Amino acid sequence: MLQVKGKILYTATSDIHLAAFHYPYIKWLDEQGYEVHLAMEKRADLEFSHARQIHYMPFPRTPLDRRNVSTYRQLKNLIDKEQYDLIHCHTPMPGVLTRLAARARRKKGAAVLYTAHGFHFFKGAPLKYWLSYFPAEYALSFITDAIITINSEDFTYADKRLHPRKAFMIPGIGIDSGKFRVYSEEEKKAVRLKYGFKQQQFLLLYIAEFIPRKNHRFILENLPALIRQVPTVQVIFAGRGELMDQMLNLARNLRVEDHVRFMGFMHDLGPLAAIADVGISASRQEGLGLGLAEQMLCGVPVVATEDRGHKELVIHEQTGLMFPQGDQIAFREALVRFSKEPSLRQKMGNAARLHAEKFRIEASLDSMRNIYNGYLKPDQKTD
Repeated sequence: MLQVKGKILYTATSDIHLAAFHYPYIKWLDEQGYEVHLAMEKRADLEFSHARQIHYMPFPRTPLDRRNVSTYRQLKNLIDKEQYDLIHCHTPMPGVLTRLAARARRKKGAAVLYTAHGFHFFKGAPLKYWLSYFPAEYALSFITDAIITINSEDFTYADKRLHPRKAFMIPGIGIDSGKFRVYSEEEKKAVRLKYGFKQQQFLLLYIAEFIPRKNHRFILENLPALIRQVPTVQVIFAGRGELMDQMLNLARNLRVEDHVRFMGFMHDLGPLAAIADVGISASRQEGLGLGLAEQMLCGVPVVATEDRGHKELVIHEQTGLMFPQGDQIAFREALVRFSKEPSLRQKMGNAARLHAEKFRIEASLDSMRNIYNGYLKPDQKTD
């Protein structure tokens, strides 16, 4: 057993978020000899075998929720008790509460890092977002050692308009290349059969949590018109969240339930990503768009909203097609085009796979190792 080099606290909104996006980092840190603790809200029965301690606490999405006060106190008590060497927070509210709770520990030498998975203020964002989120992030940046970003626009804000000690940009949070790959035609047929999809169906996959920002409603409301143009279309939603039941009801009301499959949260999305004909996203804003990147690595072209995060992934007319926010006609036209031109899907899918190589987990881990080494003592540095 490796000697413990130091103690690290990871905080994020939920166990689902940490499992989906950060488990490789937690595993890697544990294997490097760090004692990793997690603080998050429990939303599923997920195991974290590489975490030494797990602390469940509520992380409401809104700043005005009264539970934030008790969560702040729990975090402060935890940080004061455990004396962490490095504290790494993710997602907006945990990012706020953790940095506030870590002030005393930071003064004693702990490094406090915040990964911005997509600032809520961005080009084209509503004015109210700038008036609320930007001042909050501006103030918090003064008690942050490093802000880590995953797209160019956010990095510019962190580096030029906020005041952390350092700002970094990494190539996303990383795709697990062991799970996402190109499948042979025989493998695709077998997976379609396993999940009950017909071979001739035109499969669209949207990997996203059911929250307002992901805009599932846009997909469903366009489906009746899309079915008339592409009768074999089948939309697959992979994820769960607060709006899932509402979207189930909407699918019934629109009478498109036979063309939609709600898969819920899945531990292994690789097979679904590999059998999709097109990956889709109607998100109103993204830090990057990991679900799209995963499908791209499987050789699948994508159709996505014009967004700062998507622009890091999608090269229009090369690795996929982009459409303006809310443009229903452009969205449907892109999908109809892909449905009628299998050769175009293959061409863009191949380009998408090559482009997605830069977002593999190995590249992200390498970037994070360099960042961590800048904030750990010499005898704590990673190998």
